[in-house]
Amino acid sequence: MFLINKRFLVAISFLNGNHLFNSEDISMTTKLMVPHIEQRKFDSFMRKFKAGKFGTQRLGQAFYNEFDLHRIDDQDSLNNLYAKDGEHALNCIKQVFSFN
Repeated sequence: MFLINKRFLVAISFLNGNHLFNSEDISMTTKLMVPHIEQRKFDSFMRKFKAGKFGTQRLGQAFYNEFDLHRIDDQDSLNNLYAKDGEHALNCIKQVFSFN
């Protein structure tokens, strides 16, 4: 699960003298790279969280750890999810991830 940083792609493109990506390509690539989480795994996580399986961790912190989000290259795209709790965390999760 990786996110593309648009600025990085543009910078690499110009640094190498290659014009491989135009803005339309970058937008399309970004849309295709939205991280997906299976709905059943998210539901299972929420059941465990509500049952107290994550101790005193905040919802965002538990979600971050459970789904190994430290592996995502573009941590800025997570909107500081790790520090959020409750409805703030749920809203952030729904904005960043798609479910199938």
